[in-house]
Amino acid sequence: LSSDNRAPLVQVLGLPSPIDIGLFRAQLNSQLRSPWWRVNFSNISVSSQSKVLAGNGAERERILQDGEMARLEIASRWASSMNSGFMFVVPLIAHHSGNMDQAIESWHKLFGLPNSNRGLRTQDSIEYVYTRDGIELLRLDRNKAGLGDVQLEWLYSAGNAQTTSSKLLRLGVKLPTGQRNNLTGSGSTSAYAEFGSTGRFKRLPALKWQLSAGAVWFEGGGVLAEIRRDSALTAHASVAKRVSSNWQLQAQLESHSRVYHSATDEIGQGGLQLSIGGGRALGKRHSIELYFTEDIVTRSSPDFGLGITLRHFPKK
Repeated sequence: LSSDNRAPLVQVLGLPSPIDIGLFRAQLNSQLRSPWWRVNFSNISVSSQSKVLAGNGAERERILQDGEMARLEIASRWASSMNSGFMFVVPLIAHHSGNMDQAIESWHKLFGLPNSNRGLRTQDSIEYVYTRDGIELLRLDRNKAGLGDVQLEWLYSAGNAQTTSSKLLRLGVKLPTGQRNNLTGSGSTSAYAEFGSTGRFKRLPALKWQLSAGAVWFEGGGVLAEIRRDSALTAHASVAKRVSSNWQLQAQLESHSRVYHSATDEIGQGGLQLSIGGGRALGKRHSIELYFTEDIVTRSSPDFGLGITLRHFPKK
């Protein structure tokens, strides 16, 4: 699933999103090794606020995150050899007040999920503020949109058409093409490395698993550079089951370590998010996926998100 932690102050840092290792291996195995592309649209909602007091009772930190973010991501991948390829990812980002608050609160109530402190704020508004020691380091309180930070990746796959499992080495860089003042970009460069593996359970061959783990390194400067950590760890795990010749169901966990030096729940702890979705083949060369996301570690990732992905596969 093309989902990850899209909380406004996390998504700008360029943490790598999961990719389907099996699809990349299939692209390399095809005779023509023609280009592959993916278009993903997602919309997330966050609504949380907190403050941290020093030992003398003075306010140390205050954060408010309230709004929605729509993200249109276009990715294309080319095979450069029998085992490697390049991928280019271009995101378009829009921060907006949205209209999902009432539906999300009803969803949480229906399933007994935590609603954080949404009731403290006006529904369908936008305001992102972070203050430290009385100094306001960040504020965004109006709708903004634009190009996000572009990512370029090199991928190497160990495996072949005869094996039931495949391994992947992934190296990438995020370039500061977005605008830090609009939170469409971080204003700095980051680099990452990730190792992943995929296969099928021997006793349950209809189930496919995928695991990956990696690290991200952040350049100085940019959004909240005063408190941003130098690096972070990432990990993803997913299980997929084909229920028919055209349909597949999938569950995915996405996590990362702390990315900021902060005592707030919103940006001071690691993230853990659950994504659940289903995909359907549209002929031999296209597929469509629908998914939703829910935060497991509350406040550190979006309360709720929805996404849709269209994929194009190369000719065999």
